[in-house]
Amino acid sequence: MLMPCEIVIKEFLPAMRANITKTLSEKYKYNQSEIAIKLGLTQAAVSKYLAGDYSSEVKVVEKIKDIKGMADNVARQIAEVKASKLQIVNSVCKSCQSFFGDKWHC
Repeated sequence: MLMPCEIVIKEFLPAMRANITKTLSEKYKYNQSEIAIKLGLTQAAVSKYLAGDYSSEVKVVEKIKDIKGMADNVARQIAEVKASKLQIVNSVCKSCQSFFGDKWHC
């Protein structure tokens, strides 16, 4: 059995990163290096997200409408609002709290 924080680390965060990466690339035309810098990832990780080279569990979570919407909001903050890294982190944390609710405390 996975503990709640393990689910967040293994499935929720990668799904958010995959969605944010795809939105920044497709909608906002960011290149892989720009995305890597904004998300604190390597260019290789960004390449894998864009290619869909990650677990089937993450692919299932990635398709959840609420997660897609939250990721699109984070991508918009990055591209349009020019949010700081702290604001981006806070936004992703709030997304996690919103998605999992008060029942999970990590």
